[in-house]
Amino acid sequence: GLWYRYLLALSALAALGVGWYVTQFRSHPLAVATIAEVSGQVIIQRDDKSTPAEVEGAIEDGQKIIVPHGDSITLAYQDGTEIRIKGEAAVSLGDKAAKGGKQIFVERGEVVAKVNPQAAGPIRFNTPHAVALAPQSQLRLVVTDEHTLLDVSAGNVRFDRIADKRTLTVVANESGLASRDTLQSRQLTWPDRRDGL
Repeated sequence: GLWYRYLLALSALAALGVGWYVTQFRSHPLAVATIAEVSGQVIIQRDDKSTPAEVEGAIEDGQKIIVPHGDSITLAYQDGTEIRIKGEAAVSLGDKAAKGGKQIFVERGEVVAKVNPQAAGPIRFNTPHAVALAPQSQLRLVVTDEHTLLDVSAGNVRFDRIADKRTLTVVANESGLASRDTLQSRQLTWPDRRDGL
């Protein structure tokens, strides 16, 4: 009887330990990307906490990246995709979209991306005006209060305007512009300066 009670107590403790481990692990979000490069005073925010961005640090699901004017940060994903954020930017990374691909929320600023082939579907760049769906491609997004500009230098990117669900396919050497009132494409003017990735 004593031996049986001892085993019962031990198994109860083991179950508690596993339960504790699972809740601790779950409460800590997964790393989405790694910081490859930082220039200037880039800040990582989560809830009410702000920490300076550091090379080789992890960006987790739901964290917001704040990049002051003139500063920049480059993020690297495990698949080799690189994202450079600059120009008074506010950007958040999501782990997975509902349909499985990576998500990036660009509130404002400039994002330059070299997107490698995506096994789970295109990367979804969400802005206040549009959604850009990027499979293997090279692109730049510039987001202001008034509009979202999408420049594509390699590959094809689907560009959906949020206001009316209209869609453009922006191909290499073309730009797309989405605002509350317009969705249009034109010949690419970027890279006017060779400061992309």
